[in-house]
Amino acid sequence: MVKSGEVNGTKSKITTEIGNYTSAIGELGGKWEGESYNKLNEQATTFAEAFKSDAESKFSSFASCCDDYETLKTEYDALKTLRKELQNIEDELSRLRSSNDSKGSNNSQIAAKEAEKNSKQAEINTALANLKQHASSIQSSVSGI
Repeated sequence: MVKSGEVNGTKSKITTEIGNYTSAIGELGGKWEGESYNKLNEQATTFAEAFKSDAESKFSSFASCCDDYETLKTEYDALKTLRKELQNIEDELSRLRSSNDSKGSNNSQIAAKEAEKNSKQAEINTALANLKQHASSIQSSVSGI
């Protein structure tokens, strides 16, 4: 995946080249004078400023999307870890239930594992909500590019 630093580096190169273009047109001022030069200079400067502004905006949005993607990827990986932890808790809970004797000797351990399971499920629900929010943010950011 492209990193935001790479995008910002490219943005910087483009804006530098646009500045060079504008400077080159401006340097013609001493060699070429009159209405035709003034018109060319005005049109070139207007174009360069508009192009630069649009490029900066689009590149900044894209860099932001790259950062959002990295955040989303990190959160997704964390969610996968939480799900594995939940599965381990459920496996342990199943083991405790199946080994519980008629006297209920594992009842306190089962209750503790149930509480741990509920807590882990709440963490997963929060992680899912965060993922959904970031995915929505990326989608709206991408549509602006």
